[in-house]
Amino acid sequence: MVPVGDSKIFLFGGEDDPAEHSKTADLWMFHLKTKIWSEVQPRGKRPCARSEHALLYVPPNNLVLWGGLRTKNEP
Repeated sequence: MVPVGDSKIFLFGGEDDPAEHSKTADLWMFHLKTKIWSEVQPRGKRPCARSEHALLYVPPNNLVLWGGLRTKNEP
């Protein structure tokens, strides 16, 4: 999860089922003022599904994904 300014939080990926190591590649934005989640369709190629990663906001409108584990907990 990464905050952007004082109005948005972005969330990418994660685990659906920890027992099965099932990962997701969804990108979501939470609007802090309205308290509404919206799925975001990124431009360009979407990163592969993963968990245990870091997400960084780089102004004016970029997100950088670093590390994490893919399906079956492979780096």
